[in-house]
Amino acid sequence: MNNKELTAQLSKKMGHSIPETQTLLKTTCEVLGATFAEMNSLTIQGFGTFEVKKKQERLTIHPSSGKRLLIPPKLHLVFLASKSFKEKLKGENHE
Repeated sequence: MNNKELTAQLSKKMGHSIPETQTLLKTTCEVLGATFAEMNSLTIQGFGTFEVKKKQERLTIHPSSGKRLLIPPKLHLVFLASKSFKEKLKGENHE
């Protein structure tokens, strides 16, 4: 599903126009971005939790040159599905 399809489905289900739904999605993404930029997690009941985690710096060896390289620490976003969401996915038949 792409952004256009998501907007169309939300618009239809919510009974709003597509421009209103696009504004809602854009605003939601801005709020989520600000939340994650502040290193806060977000829990949506019945869906799951989004958390920002920090990967520690580490040493690696370049395969062709054999030089040791230091990979700096970085942040990444992790999604942990809720128990009820996992059960819903298991219960659906994907054929």
